[in-house]
Amino acid sequence: MLGRTVGNAGLVSGSYTGIDAGTPDYQAGVNIPGTSFDGVVVYISYIGANNGNCLGVHNRALFGVQDDFNLISFARMTNCPSAGFLKVAEAHGIDSKIDDGEADKGFFYSANTHNNNSNGDRCVDNNVQGTGGASYDFDQSGESCRIIIKF
Repeated sequence: MLGRTVGNAGLVSGSYTGIDAGTPDYQAGVNIPGTSFDGVVVYISYIGANNGNCLGVHNRALFGVQDDFNLISFARMTNCPSAGFLKVAEAHGIDSKIDDGEADKGFFYSANTHNNNSNGDRCVDNNVQGTGGASYDFDQSGESCRIIIKF
């Protein structure tokens, strides 16, 4: 619903249903907008206790027991929009310019693809929990960061 509202308000170009698109659940140009990055989408989501779709699964875990907030996220599409698309230095650079430069504090977060902390090519050294404690893993060179703005 929020995605449709944002599209109808003209905050993003196009018009989007904001509802499950079938398989996969999220489809750029159908129910969520794409971006200028190839295969990367922007989505707005509510995180609450009953949010069980793929976005709830991949984002609710990032914030532990915190519920009842909205987020905007940018991620590469797989079966769910939760894969990285930025290099660690790029995500850190954005974070430093608009927030505090820390992966797990403030309102700008960076997270590993699908919250996978064991992958050898990761964005942060620990799963983000929204409580501090995760740091950017500058030893990694791949496009492993997705970004989340909590509001």
